Amino acid sequence: MAGRVLVYGPNGKPVITAGGAWDSAGRGRRAYGWYPTTSHVNAMLAGDVDTIRRRSRDAVRRNPWAKSASEAWVSSAIGKGIRPKPDTADEEFREEIIDAWEDFVEQCDADGTLDFYGQQALIARGAYEAGDGLLRFRPRRPSDGLAIPLQLQALEAEMLDAGKTEPLPNGGMIKAGVEFGPYGKRVAYWLFKTHPGEFMGFRGGGASVRVPADQIIHVFHPLRAGQVRGVPGLATVLGILKEILEVQDAYVMRVKIQNLFTSFETSPDQTSVFGDGQVEGVPTTDDDDVPMSTLEPGAHQVLPPGHEVQFSDPPSGASDYADFMRAGLHAVAVGAGVTYEQATGDLKGVNFTSIRAGLIELRRRVEQYQNNVVIFQMCRPVWRRFFETAVLVGRIVIPELERARMGRLLRARWQPPGFEYVQPEADVKAAVRKIRAGLSSRTREVAKLGVDVELLDREIEADNARAEARGLILESNARYVSQSGVGHAQDPYRFDEPEERGEREEGDEGGEEQEADAA
Repeated sequence: MAGRVLVYGPNGKPVITAGGAWDSAGRGRRAYGWYPTTSHVNAMLAGDVDTIRRRSRDAVRRNPWAKSASEAWVSSAIGKGIRPKPDTADEEFREEIIDAWEDFVEQCDADGTLDFYGQQALIARGAYEAGDGLLRFRPRRPSDGLAIPLQLQALEAEMLDAGKTEPLPNGGMIKAGVEFGPYGKRVAYWLFKTHPGEFMGFRGGGASVRVPADQIIHVFHPLRAGQVRGVPGLATVLGILKEILEVQDAYVMRVKIQNLFTSFETSPDQTSVFGDGQVEGVPTTDDDDVPMSTLEPGAHQVLPPGHEVQFSDPPSGASDYADFMRAGLHAVAVGAGVTYEQATGDLKGVNFTSIRAGLIELRRRVEQYQNNVVIFQMCRPVWRRFFETAVLVGRIVIPELERARMGRLLRARWQPPGFEYVQPEADVKAAVRKIRAGLSSRTREVAKLGVDVELLDREIEADNARAEARGLILESNARYVSQSGVGHAQDPYRFDEPEERGEREEGDEGGEEQEADAA
């Protein structure tokens, strides 16, 4: 009954009609050759992911638009880093935790080349370009001289043995290098000792070894339930990127050919072309012994009778080249998950409305990726392992009142990087109105900028105290200067006697309302 629809007639009896309920279910001429696979995503990845990964890395290495899309995605998702905020009301204890964390951030890279926020970008880039990003916990000895005896080793997706897939005697299963227990829990990863594509002396990586899952952080963007490995972010546009680059190369070659201006002279007597007067040192024939001469600016050559000159007519450039490239790169940007302007740097025809609409959609995707992938898969386990290690070595001492809240201390609140205002003046006014209308809070609006509101408050407090100590009155201090730039007293209700305070409050209510209306 494929391609037919079962409906019921007026008498209630079923009637079979020709045609499908959806065009996408049809099997006619338009659907000829359209037979997609029903394989699970893991089966498809097992056969194709290595090829896709190689082509994706090659595109990022060679193709400028692929590289731009990768960098745009990572800079939007990670920026300067996704930073933790300890969940405690004890200011002194929070400072102690943050101080230990900052030491860990600077020393956590086992390779010694990045801090933790740099590792975030490295892993996010690996997950985007290759489908997977891997971090391995490396516990250290106290004698190693680290503030927190724990480091993180970044590994590339190729280190995970994708060819290792087999059932286990205990009822578990190894899928593409990831070992699952009998109940489907990840229990181990099978990793090569060295990168399979390392220098010639280390090439091959040897046999993979089993590493417990609690020592590995696996970062990837799952698109289907039960997915084991990630798919490169450029997977759907790699073919388009290759074709666009080929078209560009062909266009450049066409322009080069177009600039080849050549003349051909036909003579009834070849010996008459070159005679007396030939300039010494100038060749009279090419490599194939074909006679040739030169063209000079402003020259006028009178040819003998019977001579004929013809000029080449190379093809001109394609008139639809710009439109083709723009349409193709639009498709690339859509498939890569970034805006066209980010992928190409082309801001032609962009206005405030269009760029804002594009950035809003991008920010939604980025926020989803930050929370569901980077924070959940990477930041949470790193924070937990850092906190436990710091407590064990005595770097962090938990106060008695906080010990009952260990679960919350192990779950920090993470602050992703903020996004710049598209139209700063209008966006700031809108944020102020939302706060005053009760539709948002100052904490939430400040967080959108990627700033910790408590840190901001401390900075403002310190700035104001420093200015007051020096006798400075700055327009940024609202206690002295209004938004319109008019100065006013720091505290209009400051009196020596409580009775005077009450009289002032009762007598000036109307005046305050008038001043507020005027402002």
